[in-house]
Amino acid sequence: MLSQFYKSLIILSVPLFLLASSAAAQKREGVIEHLRVDTMENSDSTLIPRIRSDDNRIFELPSAFAESFSPRTRVEFSLSDFRNSDLNAEALEDNITIIKNPGELTDLQHRALIVKLSFNDGDVACGNKKLSKILYKAKKNVRDWFLETSFQNVDFNFDGDLDGNLDIASVNIDQSVSGECDYDSWASEADSALEEEGYVLDDYEHITYLVPESTACDWGGLGTVSCGDACRIWIRGCKNKSLYMHEYGHNLGFDHASLDEDGDEESDSEYGDLSCPMGTALESYRHFNGPHKAQAGWIPDEQIVEYDNDTHIQLSAVELSPESLTEEALTAPVTESGQVAKLPIAESKVGFVVLENYYASFRRKKGKYSKKLSKSYVNAITIHKKHVLSGQTIEVATLTEPDQSFIAENGSRITYLDRNKDNAVIWMSEAGNAAETFTLSGDIKLKNDSPVSEQDLEKMSIVIKKKYVRNGEAITIIPDSSGAFNASLPYGTYILKFRYPKKRYKLAKGKKRQSILVQQSNEPIAYRLKK
Repeated sequence: MLSQFYKSLIILSVPLFLLASSAAAQKREGVIEHLRVDTMENSDSTLIPRIRSDDNRIFELPSAFAESFSPRTRVEFSLSDFRNSDLNAEALEDNITIIKNPGELTDLQHRALIVKLSFNDGDVACGNKKLSKILYKAKKNVRDWFLETSFQNVDFNFDGDLDGNLDIASVNIDQSVSGECDYDSWASEADSALEEEGYVLDDYEHITYLVPESTACDWGGLGTVSCGDACRIWIRGCKNKSLYMHEYGHNLGFDHASLDEDGDEESDSEYGDLSCPMGTALESYRHFNGPHKAQAGWIPDEQIVEYDNDTHIQLSAVELSPESLTEEALTAPVTESGQVAKLPIAESKVGFVVLENYYASFRRKKGKYSKKLSKSYVNAITIHKKHVLSGQTIEVATLTEPDQSFIAENGSRITYLDRNKDNAVIWMSEAGNAAETFTLSGDIKLKNDSPVSEQDLEKMSIVIKKKYVRNGEAITIIPDSSGAFNASLPYGTYILKFRYPKKRYKLAKGKKRQSILVQQSNEPIAYRLKK
């Protein structure tokens, strides 16, 4: 993150085993984790694969292992294999045995225990009542935020024993806030104290360690990624609601929502996508972005339109529950509808598998927890790029109004064409073709269908402008000598203004200013005049 409160270290559980010095040679077991370290100075992050052994020791691995093992993979390893610091990654991998690959995460509970760590010289500032309000009791809280953005799929339970109070423990640890930022040892010491007090930590899928803001750490929060029923997060301080969303989001499998700033489709700003809590944690209430919702299954497969041919697609806002969407007839040529459009990147194919895709989604301020969505995303089409194996999304473009296009490095094109209250229409072409156009036609005659004089027709015109484009250029059409006119236009809603000599004529039929949806088959427009 870009400042104290959204610099985060992300601990991703992954099938890797962490290196460490040890004299023992016996075989041990453990689980792979990934630790993402976000540095404040450069606003970037480093992924460190590691093994957490069953006796809670950490063994770091070379960075190359980040692509070798999956989160939550159980492995067997020998400490003697890690003693030689010159041992290369290939040799290390040969000495790590996978015992069990991670299973699919389904029907998980989200019971959370909050642990306040009291250091020898510093405490967490929030009282229990304040924390209860932040997490689940205030009119706007973390639990309800997750419920709304996940469409009731994720319910964090901060009162597992149903006694009406937050599940919270306060633990004294023998550490100084000015000492080393050793969050793992803090958690281990706290866990031991909790178990001595009778807590069964396995009863909780999420354990949250709150540490004083005055600690020497340079991050705002840490979170294990895709960690199933053994998740941890660390929060420095306690008051930032977005920070809980961000770190619990890591627990659910999301990586960062990043931004491409220079047009090369690579991440330049690790937390730059302000439309999603997985971007900066300094922004307030807004939903997770479209590809993250699709990744989690909150937007179901039937609402994900995957197309690699030229097509018009209607997108409903990702803030709308899929269950609330109603069947409606699509106006030709729109033949596909959903909440996320997915365009495969052909160049990323390995065999028949596409590794990277573009995602297009429409954003609106809908619901209690979307009110703080940045203005630049409201009524806009946001284009993301995402690898199938990564939880990271990269915002490569945001089309703020109709008539704007994103043209990818490979030439693919996504064009924003039109919108209404809850839906938008886009054109998608893997080949990069411009959007189809359709003919809008009509004629100008007198009331009795007799012709208007050519001299008067020369003083008449129809001005056409896209309805939802703030500063778009207008098109002026001049009728021919018979009073006929036509224009070739992309799909969308247009405002037509008929200009004529008002001192000589009045409109007998047709409106001087009207809204027209230009689509595959348009009825001719008839302007009828009387003197």
